[in-house]
Amino acid sequence: MIKKLLSSQLRINMLSGVVATVVNVVVLAIAYPVYLHFLGYEKYGVWLVLAVVLTFAQLGDLGISSAVIKLVAEGWRKRRYISVFRNKMTDAMQEASETQCWLEFACACRYITDDVFQNLDAEYEGIIGMLSSMEMKSEKFCYVEREGGKGRR
Repeated sequence: MIKKLLSSQLRINMLSGVVATVVNVVVLAIAYPVYLHFLGYEKYGVWLVLAVVLTFAQLGDLGISSAVIKLVAEGWRKRRYISVFRNKMTDAMQEASETQCWLEFACACRYITDDVFQNLDAEYEGIIGMLSSMEMKSEKFCYVEREGGKGRR
């Protein structure tokens, strides 16, 4: 029963993803001629340049930084369980490492300069180092049950 439910939910999710993609393509196919008609080629070009600049500005964040913060916050709230805390710190380190990969990609494609890459990469190395220290010294951050059943180390 559960297997059937999961497979049907998976099908629904896949179908909704395909439908969303098709709708997006249709809307874009209709919108571009309308933009050109009302804006003209020059203003439309400026509009596209601004859209690209905003996209590149968002590329620096990538949403990964918020994932690191989220995982550290979850780990902190679950610090009663050392293994869960360690797992969250490991996941946060992986997210930070993924950000470093995206930064390397952005540098290789010349979306960011080498200096910007070096600075951001060094920042993330520091973050990963702190997370690693928290993981290795998790006893200092977590609650430890005493023999009496309560308390903190």
